[in-house]
Amino acid sequence: MPRSPFTFHRLALVILFVLPLFEARAVAPSPTDQVNAVVDALTRGCAARDPIAVMSHLVKTPGDALVVFDIAPPLEDIGYESNLAKLRAFFGGLDGPIVLEWRDRKVTVDHNHAFVIAHLYFAATSKSGAKIEQQARSTLVLQRIGGDWLIVHEHDSVPAEFKIPGYGDAASGAGAAR
Repeated sequence: MPRSPFTFHRLALVILFVLPLFEARAVAPSPTDQVNAVVDALTRGCAARDPIAVMSHLVKTPGDALVVFDIAPPLEDIGYESNLAKLRAFFGGLDGPIVLEWRDRKVTVDHNHAFVIAHLYFAATSKSGAKIEQQARSTLVLQRIGGDWLIVHEHDSVPAEFKIPGYGDAASGAGAAR
């Protein structure tokens, strides 16, 4: 049976015009995935004791655009340079590996702002050989600036120990840490 001379042309048209519609296309990560990537990169920077890597995820605008409420004094650091100096001193006082875990991480994203809340676990060894383990709470506020998610506010805290009967103890449940 003779072949139709148009069969090859039809096949070529299908290959040229129809198959590209089914090609795998790169899917942009969701805003939540982008924010989680920032937190993960910040964690890797801490593990490497690299203050520049950590600070690359914080807003660098001069002035009071970046505000960090930290566990260690001073309780409030304003601005990029102040936070960079504090982070360099912090990493400089440590020896060996750093463990930083974001537990129970929750990310909320709305257009150009995102919030991350988590329980932190931190472990390291000081230069003097003292083992450090700390659990804390952390809230990050990120803002999408120029297409990038940057941290504009960080608030870290540890539970306070109140000596008020019936408040802050496991028996009452009122104000008790989870």
